[in-house]
Amino acid sequence: MPSGWNLIGSPLTGPGNAHESYASIGTIWSSILFFYPATQQYPSTIFNDGGGKQGDQINPMRGYGIFMPAEGNFTVLTE
Repeated sequence: MPSGWNLIGSPLTGPGNAHESYASIGTIWSSILFFYPATQQYPSTIFNDGGGKQGDQINPMRGYGIFMPAEGNFTVLTE
């Protein structure tokens, strides 16, 4: 993925851990955002240091914005 903001989905069929799901990127990514259209808000942010309102849970069937300060490769890991 190029540096900057990218769109990404969850490779899982159930809720999962962002750090494990995107392990192939390593520590390159800095934050992941989910936009909730019903309220027009970003209710949760996942930070690579483990912080954020929702911890580091991602859910299937949702799209996320992931910020990459540098270019990196993403390999889909399945359950």
